[in-house]
Amino acid sequence: MKCKKIEGLLITDYLDKEIDGLDKVLIEQHLACCPVCRDFAANTKRLLSEPFTDIERSDAPEFIWRRVKDAIISERERRRNPVVDFFERLKGAIYIPKPALVFISIITLLLIVGIVAKLQFASKYALKNNVQEQVEYLDYPRENSDAGFGTLVEQYFL
Repeated sequence: MKCKKIEGLLITDYLDKEIDGLDKVLIEQHLACCPVCRDFAANTKRLLSEPFTDIERSDAPEFIWRRVKDAIISERERRRNPVVDFFERLKGAIYIPKPALVFISIITLLLIVGIVAKLQFASKYALKNNVQEQVEYLDYPRENSDAGFGTLVEQYFL
């Protein structure tokens, strides 16, 4: 193990005797070989552990233990629901302050309404123009019976 990892384990688990067997053996082997980590372990033990050796242990009041138990139970129940858990993780990953979210939502809504209105207007206008052109095209021979369309086929037969 590297010295940084050893230092982290010394501070968190080793001095509290909360470390498993393999990591404990690896730490002790490293401390036997590395004087820097050995000094760090001694200083850490002196500064973090020894001041608390003579302190009298006291138990927390019952209401605190009840609150802790209730918090653990509610956390377990919340984790059992995958839909809620998914939305909680999504909410944590994508955090947008409420004013910014409202502003973006309004702008998006206005853009959508504008695009839909423009498409509606453009399609009605195009349809109206297209119908008018079709009427004029079909009415042309009736109004100008002598003129014709001016095609070679028309000239040949007429």
